[in-house]
Amino acid sequence: MTIKAHVVAFNANEYCDRLGPLYPDVAFSYDLAKGTFSEVTYECEILISFGLILNAEIFRRNQNIRWVQALGTGTDGIDNQPDLAPGAVLTSMRGIHTPQMTEMAFLQMLAFNRNLPKILDNQRDHVWQRWPGKILEGKRVAILGLGLIAEALSKRCKAFGMEVIGITGTPREADGFDAVRAYDDMPGAVADADYVVVLTPHRADTIGLVGGSAPPPRPGT
Repeated sequence: MTIKAHVVAFNANEYCDRLGPLYPDVAFSYDLAKGTFSEVTYECEILISFGLILNAEIFRRNQNIRWVQALGTGTDGIDNQPDLAPGAVLTSMRGIHTPQMTEMAFLQMLAFNRNLPKILDNQRDHVWQRWPGKILEGKRVAILGLGLIAEALSKRCKAFGMEVIGITGTPREADGFDAVRAYDDMPGAVADADYVVVLTPHRADTIGLVGGSAPPPRPGT
């Protein structure tokens, strides 16, 4: 019996092109995440997608699902489906995004600190302009969330000589962090931070966690 695996993503065809030759006994199909779903979505045994792309009707109609692979770190939109087939296995991509996310965080911090947009504008316009070069060493970064990405980012921040504060719903000692604070302490924890990186999971206790009035600027910044 051929197993049906269905992929729903903006680049779902690429997944099928790569996975098909590796698993010839699996019939791969896909939808390109445009809001409509082909009939195989309601028949497949394996469903591969981002949870927030899917809807309750899929899980209500398809009780054949044996495995759901979330393409993101989080499983929201899947694990909260009341009609998810009993016994279905749910897995995620937790950990695979660590290099990409941590390097993106550093790209943003370095670009902001060095005023990279202005540098590129001057380069394009053939303008020579000097200003003091700011460094990340000695800066304080507050990281919201204490998962795998946060742990990897903290080590990279320490390599740059930064002070690292972790903020989490379950405070605990963690390598690479100078201190770990609870979500309830977040206003004080971020008040003196030069950078804030949000890496929290999407849960009821994190919705609206960041927002409200900004604190007054620090002297000299």
